[in-house]
Amino acid sequence: MSEPKNFRLIAAMPRSGSTLLLRQFNSCPETLLMGESDFSLIHLLNFWNTAAESLMYNNPHYQGDWDNLIEKGFFPSWYNTFDKDVLRDQLHELMQKWLNPRGNKFWGCKQILFGDNNNPLFLFDNLVKVLPGAKVTVLTRDIKSVEESCKKKFCGIIPQYIYDQREFLLSCKGSRPYITHLEYEDLTDQDTMERYFIEQGIQTDSDKLAATIAKKIQ
Repeated sequence: MSEPKNFRLIAAMPRSGSTLLLRQFNSCPETLLMGESDFSLIHLLNFWNTAAESLMYNNPHYQGDWDNLIEKGFFPSWYNTFDKDVLRDQLHELMQKWLNPRGNKFWGCKQILFGDNNNPLFLFDNLVKVLPGAKVTVLTRDIKSVEESCKKKFCGIIPQYIYDQREFLLSCKGSRPYITHLEYEDLTDQDTMERYFIEQGIQTDSDKLAATIAKKIQ
């Protein structure tokens, strides 16, 4: 399996250039990031957080037959039989099969975030617990451009949601060492993107990267 540290997540507000960044990642050798899959990643990491928090009942001190557990005040419905490290390894394996079917060295996906029910930092922190060393790129765009684009593509998104999400994502800048921040305008400057991929530890194919950027500009 590819190393957890080689996982890359694009976390973006709607209409911010996440598809262009995804294509730039996929122009690099040994790299494949998958597109978004609704909120599957969020649900999976929510499961991890819930399971990990419930491990207080999976201490060897509590293990025994059901009658002894009940006498100690620990009921069978609260009793877990899994080990936290084993669960993390199994989730890593599941994510590899789901998001890295070709076994690329660098792998990952993108996740669009908006609305009241998404807490990006909660998502990011749980991601690096499951995949230590993973890196997150937060991608934002000026609010007027996003609003105009959303009117054409996603009329159901409330503008206040977009604004709040942009401000929250911008507040993530510098708050975690594994987070990198990009603006929409950065994506069309090859020098900026070459430096970005160096920081990500990923070798670029300059010709393919230039072609990907040029195709978007056209």
